[in-house]
Amino acid sequence: MVKTSWQRGNGLFGKRRVLGGTALAASLLVGWHGPVHAGSAFDRLPKPPSAATVERLAEVERSLPLDDREDFDFAARGFIAPPLDPQIRNASGEVVRDLTGYGLYAGPRPASVNPSLWRQAQVMGRPGLYQVTPSVFQVRGMDLANMTVILGKTGYILVDPLMATEAAAAALKLVRARLGDRPVTGIILTHSHPDHYGGTAGVLTEAQLRDHSVPVLAPGGFSAAALSENVVAGPAMSRRNNFMFGMYLPFGAQGAVSYGLGPAFKGGLAKGTISFVPPTEEISEDGARRTIDGVDIEFMITPDAEAPSELMFYLPGMRVLCGAEILTATIHNVQTLRGAPARDARKWAEYIDVAMKRFGDRTDALVTSHFWPRFGQAKIGDYLRHYRNAYAFMHDQTARLMNDGYTPTEIAERMALPADQSRHWYNRENYGTLRHNSKGIYDRYLGWFDANPSNLDPLPPEQSAPRYVEAMGGHDRAMKIAAAAVDGGEYRWAAELLKQIVFADPARQDGRYLLADAYEQLGYQAESATWRNFYLTGAQELRSGAPTTAYDVSGDFLQSLPLTAVLDVLATRIDPARIVGQSVEIGLRDGRQAELVTIEDGVLTHRAITPKDAPRARVSGDTRAIVAMLLGKPVAASTVAQVEGDRAAVELLRGALASPIPNFNIVTP
Repeated sequence: MVKTSWQRGNGLFGKRRVLGGTALAASLLVGWHGPVHAGSAFDRLPKPPSAATVERLAEVERSLPLDDREDFDFAARGFIAPPLDPQIRNASGEVVRDLTGYGLYAGPRPASVNPSLWRQAQVMGRPGLYQVTPSVFQVRGMDLANMTVILGKTGYILVDPLMATEAAAAALKLVRARLGDRPVTGIILTHSHPDHYGGTAGVLTEAQLRDHSVPVLAPGGFSAAALSENVVAGPAMSRRNNFMFGMYLPFGAQGAVSYGLGPAFKGGLAKGTISFVPPTEEISEDGARRTIDGVDIEFMITPDAEAPSELMFYLPGMRVLCGAEILTATIHNVQTLRGAPARDARKWAEYIDVAMKRFGDRTDALVTSHFWPRFGQAKIGDYLRHYRNAYAFMHDQTARLMNDGYTPTEIAERMALPADQSRHWYNRENYGTLRHNSKGIYDRYLGWFDANPSNLDPLPPEQSAPRYVEAMGGHDRAMKIAAAAVDGGEYRWAAELLKQIVFADPARQDGRYLLADAYEQLGYQAESATWRNFYLTGAQELRSGAPTTAYDVSGDFLQSLPLTAVLDVLATRIDPARIVGQSVEIGLRDGRQAELVTIEDGVLTHRAITPKDAPRARVSGDTRAIVAMLLGKPVAASTVAQVEGDRAAVELLRGALASPIPNFNIVTP
C-alpha cells in the first residue's frame, strides 16, 4: 500500500521562469467593483458580470429545457441520510472535505454562472447515502466520485472507494451507521484514475491491507496505468490540473461552483490522503464472470477510451449496470485540459453501443462512477442511444471536416450537436466540450501541425508579442483597441489582443488587469466547469501572481514505481548543462531488479546489468531508498541505500537531476 498527501492547490508532482506572486486570496475577497472597464481605470479587483455577459447568459437560459426535471427526480430518489459530519477531517484535524458550502446551490442562479452549469451543480447539491435498488446503494457528494455499495451475503462490496482515504472512511462510516455494521468483503476499482482508487486504504483494516484477504478487482493493466500514467508529464500536468479544477479559486458564485464531474467543495478539492492498494486480480477478459460474497458479476472491459484501463460491470441478479466513467451525465473529455494523450472517441462510442446491446434489455437501474443513477429500461435505453450518438458525432464530424481541409481551430468553431441531441441534459458541455474534444480527435489522427507552413516554426510569444504590439501602434494604442473590445463584450478577441500585450511587457499592470477582466467574463459565460475554472484561475494569477506552495514531486507514487520506470522518469530530469563532457556508469539494485545506468552525451539510459559490467559505483536498497537518495529526500535510517565504490559517480548523477518547477507561469511569460 502506498499513501501520499495531496496538499491544497497542488497536483501529483516546468520550464518557464516563475514570477513572484502575492497572496492569491486578497484580490478575490474584496467584493464587486464597478463596471468591467471604466475608461483608463485598470485595476486588480474582481468585476461583476458585464451587461454583455448578463445578456449572453439570459440568451442561453432561454434556449435550455429547464422544465425537464427528470434528473432532479433521479438524483433525489432513494435518499436515506446526509453525511454524519459535513466536515471530513484527517488525523491531524485538518478539514479535507468541507461539505458546508452545498447550501449555495439552494438559491437562485447567480448572474456570474452559466445556467446550464448552475443547474448541474444544483442536481448534485445534496450529499449523502442513497438507495438505488434493494441491494445497491451509493454515497454521493462526499468526494469527486461516487462510492457504490453492493450488499453481499455477509458484507459490503465497495465500488470506487473515492479519492481521499479520509472521505472513503467517512462514507463507509455513514453506510454502517445506516445499513448495519458489516465487513468489507470485496472492492471493485473501475479504472485507473485516482479519484476512484485513492481512498481504498481508508475502507480496509490494517490486517486486510497486510494479508490481502479482501478481493480487490480491477481491469487489466490497472496497476501499471495507475502508477505510471502521465508520470513523465506529472509536473506539467499537476500545474494544469490546478487550473482545470480551480484549486486556488474561492468557493462561490464568483469562483469555483463545480468541478464538472461533481460540485465544488468549500475549501477546495486538493486535500486528503491518496492511497494505492494493488488489486488482488486484474481482469482482462471481456465477458469474464466472478462471484464475490455471493454476488454474481459480469465484466465488460473498456480500455483506451475514458481511461487506459477501465471496465464496466453488470449484476445479473440485481438487473443493475455500472457504467464506470464511460457513462456520465455530461459530455466528457476526449482530450482533457489538464493534459493527457487524446482518447479514442470512436472506441468510446462503440463501447456504449456494445453495452446497450449486451445489457440494455435486462437493466432496470444504471449507476456510474459520477453523478446520479437512471431508472427504467426505456429511459436507460434512450440515454445509451443518444449518449453513444454524441461521441460518434464528435468523432465522425471532426474526421469529415478534417478531410475537407479544416484546421483544428476551424473545426472547433463549427462543432455543435444537432438541436435534438443537445436538448438532452447528459449531452450538455458541463465538463468536456465539443470544441476542445474535436481538437483532441484531430490530434489523435494528424498531430499538432495544421499543415500551414507559417506554423512549422513560429516565434515564441516572448519574441512575437512585442512585434504585434509595435504593429498595433505601441502599448497605449494596443490597450485602447483592447479596452474597446472589452467594453463591447468581445472577450475572445480582447483576450487575443491582451495576450500579446501581456507577453510583450508583463511588468505593465494595465494589460494584465484588463486581460484578467476579459478572462473573468469568459469564465462567467462558460458552460463547462473546467473552462470556467481555467478562465477564472487565469484572471486570478494575472492579478496576484502564480501560487508559491508546491507539492513534493518525489512523493510516494514515484517511489512506488518499478525501478525501470523510475529510471525512465529520471531520464527526463537530466539537465545536460550540468554534466557537459562527462559520462558515468552506475549499478542500481533494488532486490528485484538490477540496472546499469549510463549517462553520456547528456542522456540517461539503462539496461539490465550483467556479470561483465563493472560500474564505478553500485547502489543497493529498496526503490524508495534509492529514489530518496538520488533526489536528496529524507528516509528512515533502516532503509537508507548503500553505496559501494566511487561515491563521486553517484554525486554526478544526483547533480545532473534538475527538479521540475512546480508553479511555472502560464498566463504570463
